[in-house]
Formats: sequence, C-alpha cells, structure tokens
Amino acid sequence: MGADPGDRVEHRSLDGADVQISYDDEPKPGEPTSFSWRGALADSALRGTVGKETAVTLLLRKLGVSDIEVGDAEFDSEFHIISSDEEQMRSWVERPAVREALLAVRRRAACIVSIWRQGFEVTGQLPDDATVPDPQLESFCEALYRSAR
Repeated sequence: MGADPGDRVEHRSLDGADVQISYDDEPKPGEPTSFSWRGALADSALRGTVGKETAVTLLLRKLGVSDIEVGDAEFDSEFHIISSDEEQMRSWVERPAVREALLAVRRRAACIVSIWRQGFEVTGQLPDDATVPDPQLESFCEALYRSAR
C-alpha cells in the first residue's frame, strides 16, 4: 500500500485490519485531488467493481455486456457494477446501508469501489473545491469496507 511523493497518507488499524487513506496534497492548478481508501480483507467471497455509469458503459450494455442492477432506477442509472459472482455482489449492493453509502461517496467524489479476495479500495478524484482531508468521505468508505468484511 504505497503512495506517491507529495501525497498525504494516513495508516490506521480498523478492527485489526490495516487501512491506508491518501490524498494528493499537491495537485496541479485546475486539476482535481486524487483520493484513495484501501483496506485489507481476509479471503473475501465478495469480488467486483462499482463505478459510475458512463456513455462507454451504456454502449457496452448495447453491445451485450451487462452489469448488475438492483431494480432501483436512481441507483442503477448512477452505477455500473460488475462481478465474477453476480449473486454475491447483488446481495451486498441491495443492502440499503450499502446503497446509501455508495450514493454518498458518489455525491462527494468521482470514485470506483473495487473489492477482491485480499482487499478493498475506493479510488477517485475529489472536486477542485473539496476539503482535504474529507472526514465524511472517509466515514462512508469505512462503512462500505466494514460491510464488505
């Protein structure tokens, strides 16, 4: 869990797991601030990616590449969700607290949530006028991480 020079990095222990939160403290003028929240997982059965629905993901859908939908029009229009185990990922995303946290993260930053066997990561960019660090964003990431464990 490394970081680039110039990043603001904090390491924490959360329920016995190592987590790292980093912000790019020196973005170039007019560029957004990069952000990442990473945590270790112990052999997670949950695997997949939750990202923003874009023109590219909509085009992929038209070409037959489907994503996971939960039947909530607002949520499904905001996110593109893929997983090697659709049932497991759908079950996680259908939890109201998870959907609320994903929407809250999306309102604060342009992020992608990735979950794999040994880890969890939220990476993205904060708007130009964002406060760094952003404790609210970090708390939503923590809630997602805890729900994935």
